[in-house]
Amino acid sequence: MKSFRFLIAGSSDIKCFLDFIIFAQNYGKNIVTDITVTGANNAIEGETVVLTADREVNWMSSNTSVATVSPAYGKSTTVTAVSPGAVEIAASISGKSKSFLIDIMPKEQPVVSAVEITGTSTVESGKTTLLTAVVKYSDGTSKSEPVEWTTSAS
Repeated sequence: MKSFRFLIAGSSDIKCFLDFIIFAQNYGKNIVTDITVTGANNAIEGETVVLTADREVNWMSSNTSVATVSPAYGKSTTVTAVSPGAVEIAASISGKSKSFLIDIMPKEQPVVSAVEITGTSTVESGKTTLLTAVVKYSDGTSKSEPVEWTTSAS
């Protein structure tokens, strides 16, 4: 705290004093000199990763078609990988900014792991039978897909 006294004089008979008290605050204690951001620097399309800063910051994606952030303000944010590519996630506060690069990789496409055929295994000459094929994939899913049927008999 610092005080000042000013004398305002008009004539020799009139004197006026103005007293000011200034409360000095420690402005330097909250100055941001750097921002530290931690988290995964890669993600797979469709997944999320969490980034954390050493203080509350504003978060922003350089390309929302590659990755989005939510929330846009806070100590941490969830990055949602939208499509393959590289994206910079910026953390900023008080005129300072830190960019964090994340590579978004394409989601692996499941491969066919098996084809399950149901129906009668024998057919009399001149007759027909109905066979159904269900394609099973490496990610555990399965669905009826068009298949090409061939026979070893001539």
